[in-house]
Amino acid sequence: MQNLQQRYEVLEAEKSLLNMNDQADMLKLLVIENEQEQLQAQMHEPLSTPAEEDRSPVLPAAHASSEFDQELIVSPPASDEIELKYDFNDIFGNTQANKIISELLREQKAALQSLHHNQLSELQSAYAAQEEELESGVELIYQFKQKLEELNTSALEKEDLLGKLTLQNQQLQDQVSQLQQERDEAMAALDHLKVEFNGKTEEQQNEILRLQQLLKQTETRQSPEPSVKVTGTSETLEELVQKAKESAAEKATQQLLASHAEVLPPFAFQPNAVIPVPALSGQAAQTDAVAVGHLQEQMKDMLDWKKDMEDWREGEAAWRVDVEKQLSRLSHATLASLTANV
Repeated sequence: MQNLQQRYEVLEAEKSLLNMNDQADMLKLLVIENEQEQLQAQMHEPLSTPAEEDRSPVLPAAHASSEFDQELIVSPPASDEIELKYDFNDIFGNTQANKIISELLREQKAALQSLHHNQLSELQSAYAAQEEELESGVELIYQFKQKLEELNTSALEKEDLLGKLTLQNQQLQDQVSQLQQERDEAMAALDHLKVEFNGKTEEQQNEILRLQQLLKQTETRQSPEPSVKVTGTSETLEELVQKAKESAAEKATQQLLASHAEVLPPFAFQPNAVIPVPALSGQAAQTDAVAVGHLQEQMKDMLDWKKDMEDWREGEAAWRVDVEKQLSRLSHATLASLTANV
């Protein structure tokens, strides 16, 4: 558009230099006005192709001072040869009129073709640049779409993995809670057994005290006569009493050592060489024999109870060790699973 405006101004300057009294200048004026009209049409209408410009009619514009009709000049052919419809030599009475008009038309055609080619080249360059920019934009959009799809896929995979890890973590927490509950129940059971064991130990201590009192009552019956044997047994009364003391002391000591409780030191009796026993006869001797029989039965029951308690302690200790091993193994397995998941 700027080139057209500049060309129009150049033609306007050329018009100002023409002599209206000269026939040659009059012909140039017709050509200039015709070209100016075409330039105005091009500035107000879309550009046409060079082939269409070659086929467009080249007509002079109507001018106030022109004495010629527009039909005197025809459009140039597609070739370089300029064909005139009329003989301008006869019209103007000048033998050079046809040559001058043909030359002017040829120059005008060449100028228009050059202008059209330049404009077409500019348009093609602009179109190529826009097409390249558009292709670059399309490629960028395609890459962005692929990246977005990859991000969506990755987000879905991460969400699925997070859900699995959350579920696994919840399961591990449930297992840990269950193990803690089982451990608490086991500790409560151990505490209950300990309380029960302490209660039984206290009962046995009371029983030992009662037997000690009974033995003391028996020892108070002293006599200068030698010791006598209890009826129905091969042991003397003092031997039975001594064995009862030793058995009771050993039982109390073992119970206290097994329970690891802070109690009084175990009983330790110094054996006596001879325990004087009064000579009894009749109803008194029979009563002592019955008392010794009851004492032997109680001693036998205490020994049986001691053996049962030892067996129970061994089983309880083994069970405690097994429970601690299981809790430790489960704790290590749970910790390893949590560490691997993290």
